[in-house]
Amino acid sequence: MKRKKILPILLLSIVIITQFCRRTDAVSERVWVIGIPSDPSSADPLFAADLTGRKLASLVYRRLVMKNEEGVFQPDLADFRNEPDGSSVFTLKKGFLKSDDVIFCLGRGKTEKSPFRSMFLSLKNIEKIDEVSFRIVSEIGQNETLSLLSSSYSSIYSESEYKKNKSFVSEGLYRITEWNRNSDLTLLRTESAPKEYPETVRLKN
Repeated sequence: MKRKKILPILLLSIVIITQFCRRTDAVSERVWVIGIPSDPSSADPLFAADLTGRKLASLVYRRLVMKNEEGVFQPDLADFRNEPDGSSVFTLKKGFLKSDDVIFCLGRGKTEKSPFRSMFLSLKNIEKIDEVSFRIVSEIGQNETLSLLSSSYSSIYSESEYKKNKSFVSEGLYRITEWNRNSDLTLLRTESAPKEYPETVRLKN
């Protein structure tokens, strides 16, 4: 393995081991097999209330913001700024997800009877500014709002794919290609992931 490939793969190894806390076997540079304690409860981030489901979401989905090791919120899918009036304005980075997708996903959080619905009800209004920008007005503080938006259940995915196929297409590192219940899941690397990452990750319980 070339030296320049070591760092990205090492970082992925740390993420996976931290997330799943089980053995990771590198069958090859292209295929990894990871042990998981149980099946995720759902591929829908709104209903993935179990630990495995939430950790899986970290590989398959992305959120608007993320929290670093120091507890500081940083941009993920979107840059953001907090306004003096208590609202926050977000601008999506380059990608296929748009403001309408964000409004749809967060709107589902308010209407679906998921374990997290009460949290989403604190979002008073999500105002579209343009195709990639929007404003969020919340009943809770700006930091509390960012905390909500950094959670796995606030993952953002394509509205059209969900409505058409009931599928979850996001800009995460991987996408689910096969799920054999109570056995294994197969994840395939997306264009969002560095090419040094393994092409296939299998989660086995």
